[in-house]
Amino acid sequence: MRLPIQLARPFRTAGEAAGAPDLHLRFGEVHAWFAGQPVYPLLPDAIYPPATYALLWPFLGWLAWPQARLAWFVLSLAAAAGLALLFVRECGGRTASEKLLSAILVFVAYGTGVTVTMGQLGAVVLLALAGSLLLAVRGRGLRDDLLAGLLFAFALVKPSIAIPFFWLLLFLPRRLRPAFLAVGAYAAAMLVAVLCQPAAAADLLSGWVGNVAREPWRVGGYGNLLNALSVLGHPRLALPAGGAALLLLGLFVFFHRRAGLWTLIGVTALVARLFTYHRIYDDILVVFPLAALLRLVFLGEPGPLHRAASASFGLLFLAQLLPSTLLDTRLGPWAFRSFQVAGWLMALGVLTAAAWRERERPAC
Repeated sequence: MRLPIQLARPFRTAGEAAGAPDLHLRFGEVHAWFAGQPVYPLLPDAIYPPATYALLWPFLGWLAWPQARLAWFVLSLAAAAGLALLFVRECGGRTASEKLLSAILVFVAYGTGVTVTMGQLGAVVLLALAGSLLLAVRGRGLRDDLLAGLLFAFALVKPSIAIPFFWLLLFLPRRLRPAFLAVGAYAAAMLVAVLCQPAAAADLLSGWVGNVAREPWRVGGYGNLLNALSVLGHPRLALPAGGAALLLLGLFVFFHRRAGLWTLIGVTALVARLFTYHRIYDDILVVFPLAALLRLVFLGEPGPLHRAASASFGLLFLAQLLPSTLLDTRLGPWAFRSFQVAGWLMALGVLTAAAWRERERPAC
């Protein structure tokens, strides 16, 4: 019952940005950008790189706000449905109940409802990432590689989610064309964005970095290296720590590039959630490790790893059923957040062990 209530919120609340405040910010930024206005100096909430505005223009740039909000709402729901169908196919369920469990992973995740109602980009980005990686790894030919590159470039509309997955696009297909096409498409989007602004590219990038530096990081975020280091009194170490985590992930993917695709997607999603600042809506990333663990449960051989995967899946699934409001209130957020992060770390350990076991098998 929780998800339908959440999804109805954008249309039953009053106010210009009601129900999708983050999307309203992006809407204003896109329109200002292509009107030639100085977005970064005028709009301190503009914390996305220039290419993001070019990538969002087809969805937000030519519509009035009510139509844009409805269009993105429908697109986000369609993306969630697409992920559900993908999980039914990829998780390996054989019976009707197993397929149903695979399908509902996206819809029971509290991150899905929060993402849609806030007007965030996560659901669309995750579907683009999954499609890109499946095409790159299993595709054969230029058309598949081109589509994989375009999908990944679009996923970079939200770099804090998509960037860690670039290691998979770089190492798993055993050819560089998908990665080069993704970089080329993203560079083209960056060029389009820069050409629509009067300022020089260097000034635009400087303005973006300046806005990111001013973002009140300690408000609202949780469960990442920045928050952990801030608690320990070393917030300035967050950037090098995040960079080190990304490099370690790259080494891990390279040395386990023959492991199962979904196992590596699950590992990467958890690192993506932990390596930099995220808020509650980005917990939608957890649907990838949920699917990876469920695949191990359905297809894995009996043994200690299978039992660990079952326990880890149960813990993560239970965490999705708890009220998401506990993350933002004084009802006990510390305990709830600790429970969430413990589940992520347990899943990371199980999927890492699975990747080690699968490292001699072809990626699938």
